[in-house]
Amino acid sequence: MERRINHRQTVRRPGRISLGGNDSVPCSICDLSHTGAKLEIPSARSVGNSFELRDVMTGAARKCTVAWRDHLTIGVRFTDRGTWPSAQDIRQSGTFGRRHTSRT
Repeated sequence: MERRINHRQTVRRPGRISLGGNDSVPCSICDLSHTGAKLEIPSARSVGNSFELRDVMTGAARKCTVAWRDHLTIGVRFTDRGTWPSAQDIRQSGTFGRRHTSRT
Protein backbone atom coordinates (compact mmCIF):
# COMPACT_ATOMS: atom_id res chain seq x y z
CA MET A 1 0.00 0.00 0.00
CA GLU A 2 1.37 3.41 -1.01
CA ARG A 3 1.51 5.79 1.98
CA ARG A 4 3.22 8.79 0.37
CA ILE A 5 1.27 12.02 0.10
CA ASN A 6 3.23 13.22 -2.95
CA HIS A 7 3.67 11.06 -6.05
CA ARG A 8 7.29 10.10 -6.80
CA GLN A 9 8.69 10.17 -10.32
CA THR A 10 11.30 7.58 -11.33
CA VAL A 11 14.37 9.47 -12.60
CA ARG A 12 17.61 7.41 -12.30
CA ARG A 13 20.09 10.30 -12.22
CA PRO A 14 23.64 10.44 -10.85
CA GLY A 15 23.96 12.44 -7.64
CA ARG A 16 26.49 13.48 -5.01
CA ILE A 17 25.98 13.61 -1.25
CA SER A 18 27.98 16.44 0.27
CA LEU A 19 29.51 15.43 3.61
CA GLY A 20 30.93 18.85 4.44
CA GLY A 21 34.00 20.61 3.16
CA ASN A 22 35.16 19.03 -0.08
CA ASP A 23 34.06 15.50 0.90
CA SER A 24 31.24 13.93 -1.11
CA VAL A 25 29.91 10.48 -1.94
CA PRO A 26 28.42 9.41 -5.30
CA CYS A 27 24.87 8.10 -5.31
CA SER A 28 22.03 7.35 -7.69
CA ILE A 29 18.82 9.37 -7.40
CA CYS A 30 16.16 6.72 -8.02
CA ASP A 31 12.99 8.73 -7.64
CA LEU A 32 11.84 12.22 -6.65
CA SER A 33 8.79 14.01 -5.32
CA HIS A 34 8.26 17.59 -4.20
CA THR A 35 9.09 16.58 -0.64
CA GLY A 36 11.79 13.91 -0.92
CA ALA A 37 13.75 11.28 -2.82
CA LYS A 38 15.01 7.73 -2.75
CA LEU A 39 18.78 7.34 -3.17
CA GLU A 40 20.97 4.30 -3.81
CA ILE A 41 24.40 4.48 -2.21
CA PRO A 42 26.94 1.67 -1.66
CA SER A 43 27.29 2.31 2.08
CA ALA A 44 24.06 4.01 3.11
CA ARG A 45 24.73 3.47 6.81
CA SER A 46 27.90 5.60 6.70
CA VAL A 47 26.07 8.78 5.61
CA GLY A 48 24.93 11.19 8.34
CA ASN A 49 21.34 12.18 9.07
CA SER A 50 21.48 15.49 7.18
CA PHE A 51 23.37 16.57 4.08
CA GLU A 52 23.13 18.37 0.75
CA LEU A 53 22.15 16.30 -2.29
CA ARG A 54 23.29 17.51 -5.73
CA ASP A 55 21.94 16.29 -9.07
CA VAL A 56 25.13 15.85 -11.15
CA MET A 57 23.34 16.29 -14.49
CA THR A 58 21.55 19.56 -13.70
CA GLY A 59 23.58 21.04 -10.86
CA ALA A 60 20.41 21.39 -8.74
CA ALA A 61 20.98 20.93 -4.99
CA ARG A 62 18.66 20.37 -2.02
CA LYS A 63 19.23 20.08 1.72
CA CYS A 64 17.97 16.75 3.09
CA THR A 65 17.35 14.76 6.25
CA VAL A 66 17.21 10.96 6.30
CA ALA A 67 13.69 9.57 6.79
CA TRP A 68 14.71 5.89 6.55
CA ARG A 69 17.66 3.77 5.45
CA ASP A 70 18.73 0.21 4.77
CA HIS A 71 22.01 -1.27 3.47
CA LEU A 72 21.93 0.24 -0.02
CA THR A 73 19.16 2.85 -0.06
CA ILE A 74 18.15 6.02 1.79
CA GLY A 75 14.83 7.82 1.79
CA VAL A 76 15.25 11.57 2.34
CA ARG A 77 12.98 14.54 3.06
CA PHE A 78 13.91 17.89 1.59
CA THR A 79 14.34 20.53 4.29
CA ASP A 80 14.66 23.59 2.06
CA ARG A 81 12.22 25.22 -0.33
CA GLY A 82 14.18 24.60 -3.54
CA THR A 83 12.94 22.66 -6.53
CA TRP A 84 14.31 20.00 -8.88
CA PRO A 85 13.98 20.31 -12.63
CA SER A 86 11.41 17.80 -13.89
CA ALA A 87 12.43 15.03 -16.28
CA GLN A 88 10.50 16.87 -19.01
CA ASP A 89 12.42 20.13 -18.33
CA ILE A 90 15.72 18.27 -18.63
CA ARG A 91 14.76 16.72 -21.98
CA GLN A 92 13.66 20.11 -23.34
CA SER A 93 16.80 21.89 -22.19
CA GLY A 94 19.09 19.37 -23.87
CA THR A 95 21.13 18.73 -20.70
CA PHE A 96 19.86 15.19 -20.09
CA GLY A 97 22.78 12.76 -20.20
CA ARG A 98 25.44 15.46 -19.82
CA ARG A 99 27.08 16.59 -16.63
CA HIS A 100 26.45 20.10 -15.45
CA THR A 101 29.62 22.17 -15.20
CA SER A 102 29.76 25.55 -13.57
CA ARG A 103 32.02 28.10 -15.09
CA THR A 104 33.27 30.96 -13.01
